[in-house]
Amino acid sequence: MTRAARSTAPAPQLPGDGPGYRPGYEVAAERILEHLVLAGLEPGARLPTEQDLADQVGMSRTVVREAVKILAALGRLSVHKGRGIYVAQPDQSSWQHSLTHFLPADLHQVDELFEFRRHLETTTARLAAQRATPAQVKAVRAAAHQSTRAAQQGDIDAFRHADDTFHTAIATATNNSFLTATIDTLRRLQHQVTAIGLAGLAGGSLHDAAQHEAIAHAIATGEHTHAHTLMAHHIDRTTHQFQQHITPHHLHPPHLNPTPPPMKDIHANHRRDCGTGRSARSAALPVASRAARFGAGGRGRNPAGPHGRRPGGRGAHETWADRRRSGEAPYT
Repeated sequence: MTRAARSTAPAPQLPGDGPGYRPGYEVAAERILEHLVLAGLEPGARLPTEQDLADQVGMSRTVVREAVKILAALGRLSVHKGRGIYVAQPDQSSWQHSLTHFLPADLHQVDELFEFRRHLETTTARLAAQRATPAQVKAVRAAAHQSTRAAQQGDIDAFRHADDTFHTAIATATNNSFLTATIDTLRRLQHQVTAIGLAGLAGGSLHDAAQHEAIAHAIATGEHTHAHTLMAHHIDRTTHQFQQHITPHHLHPPHLNPTPPPMKDIHANHRRDCGTGRSARSAALPVASRAARFGAGGRGRNPAGPHGRRPGGRGAHETWADRRRSGEAPYT
């Protein structure tokens, strides 16, 4: 195909578009992105010259130059005058930005993490039961068996590895790369909660492994609704386990947990605050803990009211330890 023919070649027609027209630079941009994927070019990799790129995508150099400008404006390519065209380093998205500010000992954020996990992983279990190939089913079952063996041997590290492999295998079985990548990210965040919020105490059990086996069986037999329900129960149990193991020692540095005042001072505080709805128990809370529950302005009258419930939701940095003190979270 000559350059003149390439420059006037019609854009491929999309289904349902009718006799529509696509500008040449749009087609060229699409083909350049396809070239990046097929060639396996990572951020920072150098692309061919404009002329070589035009030859590879079957478009004119003029059209390719316009396409490169568009892709550079979109942050996919980086053009350095006199040096060439490069695959751009991705800008930090709002999703990535939120991950860098995740606090693994912050109750509110961890609650949000598990809520998101429940929503996402029930979906992956359902889709895996509908879409999994025989090889993918085999991988899910193998990971479930691996978690059972690790739980039987009391090997926490092996169980964690098997647990990661199990949930990743289910995400892979959806055959949706976005779900797989997101599940991987959520697993990494949960590792932070385990290592920092729980000081590495969270482990597996035969009950958890049995849930893995049941989910794997539902996926293998194509029972998508049952797989969805079983995964919901599994995430709920995991959430409860995390809540059960969180302690004030793990979430509050020693300097934020001063020694409570003597009992006589507590009774004095109770008499002083009896008209404000504060109980002796809430009056005895360390100042730092009250601030964590009620925010920076949490002095004076208890904004939770006489029943210990806040009408406006949880504080920005409330922890499970704080919720336990308020009686909202069970110890068992």
